[in-house]
Amino acid sequence: MDKRSHPRIMKYLQVEMSDAISSMPGSSVDVSPNGMRVRLHQNRRLSPNQPISLLVTDHGKPYRLDGRVCWYQRRIIDNSRYVGVRFDRTNPYFCRDVLRLEIGGSGLPYQYEFKDYQIFLDEYLNHIIFGDLFIRHNGRPPRLGREFHVELNVREKNRPFKLCGEVVHHGSEGFTLKLKDFEQAKQRLNDWMHG
Repeated sequence: MDKRSHPRIMKYLQVEMSDAISSMPGSSVDVSPNGMRVRLHQNRRLSPNQPISLLVTDHGKPYRLDGRVCWYQRRIIDNSRYVGVRFDRTNPYFCRDVLRLEIGGSGLPYQYEFKDYQIFLDEYLNHIIFGDLFIRHNGRPPRLGREFHVELNVREKNRPFKLCGEVVHHGSEGFTLKLKDFEQAKQRLNDWMHG
């Protein structure tokens, strides 16, 4: 089972899951900003760490979410199938509209995953080492001056690391944070990178 950093909310949503082979209808059992448990409506087995795309519909409004399979379960007693999915990134619109949660506060940091260590290292050498963090984001950015909490992860490490900063710049591809308590954060980050 996956380790949950936020509690799940019991909520029924229509879900269309798809992978490289086919699409699968289903429905959510519980949801969090980071993932969901889905009951599959067809006979299909999924493997842990398998990439998956979800089209989630709430009151007729669709939300696209990408993630990976954490676990798969088939119940023999009624032949039902369930899958746990962890999202690659937090979708702030899904969280705001469907879960009624605002992302970026200390209690609900923005989840930001780098696909591999080299991509993270490039960001570290170009921005983080100077006290900045650029967040790629195609939606409406948080307001300038807002304190914003981020939980970074590198897929290969799977050990989230929390940072906090102030939103100082909006760009066409995202926004920039000026990291708080940077020297202390840099030391913790260095330990995390080499741990």
